[in-house]
Amino acid sequence: MSMKCGCLRLIEYSLKASRERARQAQMENAHKLEAFRNGIREGAMEVAARHVYRAGVYLASLEMGLKSNLEEREILAALERNIGKYPLLAEFFQKECGEG
Repeated sequence: MSMKCGCLRLIEYSLKASRERARQAQMENAHKLEAFRNGIREGAMEVAARHVYRAGVYLASLEMGLKSNLEEREILAALERNIGKYPLLAEFFQKECGEG
């Protein structure tokens, strides 16, 4: 009988330890998943901001007779003139790039 009690305690202890490890692994994986999501989101935002900036390069070039050596202020000015038509895009670019 006492052997059974010892075995039950050992099993109970083992189960508690296993549950704790599983809880810790679950929390760790949840943190890793959240970090992965944030990384994907930030990367997508960066790519979108680059595309908006590149569009500004093309706009500035067109507005200046297909000039190829543009200055950053010319690009940003072209973006400011044209991006205002799209408030959400302007807000995004302002937030992501601090310009626009």
